[in-house]
Amino acid sequence: TGRYGAPRATQRQSFRGPAGTSTNYVVNRYGGMGDGFMMGYMMGSIPWYWSMPFHPAFYFSRPYTHTNPDGSVGVYPPTFQWGTLIITLLVVGGIAFILFTWLRNRRRRVQGAFAGSDGSQWNEPPSDDSGSKSSFY
Repeated sequence: TGRYGAPRATQRQSFRGPAGTSTNYVVNRYGGMGDGFMMGYMMGSIPWYWSMPFHPAFYFSRPYTHTNPDGSVGVYPPTFQWGTLIITLLVVGGIAFILFTWLRNRRRRVQGAFAGSDGSQWNEPPSDDSGSKSSFY
């Protein structure tokens, strides 16, 4: 909790849990996107798209919680995860590179198939293979 510094606002809230018991929270607000994500986690309703790379919440950690001496739970907003961003960029970039390479090679194959002088396709055997030792045809 020391790395967060002084919050802009501190608010006491009570939320009812799944068993019907209520828990007192001390919500520390610092402003920014993390505050909104923190409230979603506290309410217990996290939409499915928060776990997808196209949503900003994907790149934030879960809110940090700790139990205070009086029994209440202190909640601090999630922090941005640079590692998640870098790994996501590497995966998306790798998929884009594979698709680009596949499309480029496919385009070259289609153009190269019609460039031959005898008009043969790549998968067709040569017209005169009497001396050929290949077993692929």
